[in-house]
Amino acid sequence: MIPEPLASAVVHGLISALQPAVVLSTGRGERLTFLTVARPPGTVLPGDLDRAHIRTLPMGRAVVLPVPGRSMPDCRWVVPPGRTAVLPHWSVVVALARRALQAAQANVTVQRTAG
Repeated sequence: MIPEPLASAVVHGLISALQPAVVLSTGRGERLTFLTVARPPGTVLPGDLDRAHIRTLPMGRAVVLPVPGRSMPDCRWVVPPGRTAVLPHWSVVVALARRALQAAQANVTVQRTAG
């Protein structure tokens, strides 16, 4: 689960790199959930992402998915699954999240020095 606006940058990165993206929004849309290939056992989320409030769901945890034809205002597809059952690799989403976080941090630093 990745908070906005970092999540939008990750979606854009996946699409720009022609990677599959399957993303849903739950609740008020403050965080987006990226469905990925399962992360390798024992893999830990990097500390900088953890400090940015990016979270991984435990392997095997149930995720509520939107149901076609049913109104579910608290659960909607941001990028619905395509016709193929391909998901991005966990490491690709993590790498894009790190890039988005670094860009956001660099932007804050530039704004502070310019102000």
